[in-house]
Amino acid sequence: MTRVFGPARLFTERVRLQQQNRGVLLVAWHGAEPVGTVYVWLDEAEEPELRRHLPGVPLLVHLRVAEAVQNNGVGTALVAEAERELRRRGYSSVALGVGPDDHRAESFYRRLRYAEWSHGEIPTRSEFANGDGDWVSTADRCRVFAKNLD
Repeated sequence: MTRVFGPARLFTERVRLQQQNRGVLLVAWHGAEPVGTVYVWLDEAEEPELRRHLPGVPLLVHLRVAEAVQNNGVGTALVAEAERELRRRGYSSVALGVGPDDHRAESFYRRLRYAEWSHGEIPTRSEFANGDGDWVSTADRCRVFAKNLD
């Protein structure tokens, strides 16, 4: 899975959090091959702006779809399953962050009826593996989109 979606550390951490009922890691499969993933963050948001304006609202993070199957409904299916899971757990809304210049992601989430909040961009952290496979965390900004699940 890490060959397609990034460092093993990310998945190890998400599985650990899932075992503690702090989130849900969803994986889309095509046969025996993973083709997409998203993590449903149930913990309190790390960003103070989210805690202030969207207290207790779960987040969708790290939606990834293998390049070979992009634009075939995998991302849409993962988000729909995440929303179903949140409804089953009694949540009435969900939020997520989109990079300031990521117009493709913005279009995708708007198509799924997510709306940008009115509080502007917020500071956050981006985590990724560099060319050496080391985990890197950098300061970043994001735009917040939310959706009512009722």
